[in-house]
Amino acid sequence: MQKKIFSSLIAFFAAATLVFCQNEEAVGVAPQPYVDWTSVGKVKKIDANGKIYFDNNATRQVFNFNEGHSAVFFMTRHAEKQPETAANPDPELTDAGTKRAKLLAKILHSVHLRKVSSTDTRRTKATARPTASDQNLVTEIYSFNAQENYVAGLIANGGRGRKHLLVGHANTVSPLVNYLIGTPLVNDLNSFDNLFIVVVPSVGNGRVFHVKY
Repeated sequence: MQKKIFSSLIAFFAAATLVFCQNEEAVGVAPQPYVDWTSVGKVKKIDANGKIYFDNNATRQVFNFNEGHSAVFFMTRHAEKQPETAANPDPELTDAGTKRAKLLAKILHSVHLRKVSSTDTRRTKATARPTASDQNLVTEIYSFNAQENYVAGLIANGGRGRKHLLVGHANTVSPLVNYLIGTPLVNDLNSFDNLFIVVVPSVGNGRVFHVKY
């Protein structure tokens, strides 16, 4: 009987140790700068506490999401666009792109955004518009040529403890994410369904949580 109890205790503590080691936020465990949740499922919504709900009923928690010293950035490429031609260098979204833009607003509905920002193109502004409207915000325009300075300014000027949506392009989103996490880990050039959630602490580089929507 004693041997059986002892074996059960050993199994219990082994399981507890495994859970502790798997927790990236555990004391003494260095958090990874890039967390890939793209294979979990498609995001349905993100609540005010940073809990992500997927279409297959899975959930994940964005760490440090509501800590007052952290700035949180939601970054995505514009949604599907019409063909870009010499006659139409600044195209609008397709019907699929308009649907995706509305989906983004639905996903972020419970997240209290401080700002919605976009580059000055029709496709990025159209992607940002439903979210800005849903949250009673006016889309702020930023230059992709100075996007690092723009984000640094958001963080410095009351950005701590705030959440922001930035809509960019295939060749601008990844460099900005990598700038915030301090290492070139993200390379998103082709698809429209990537959403990057970057949590930037008061000290050190940020962490990115990569999901699909």
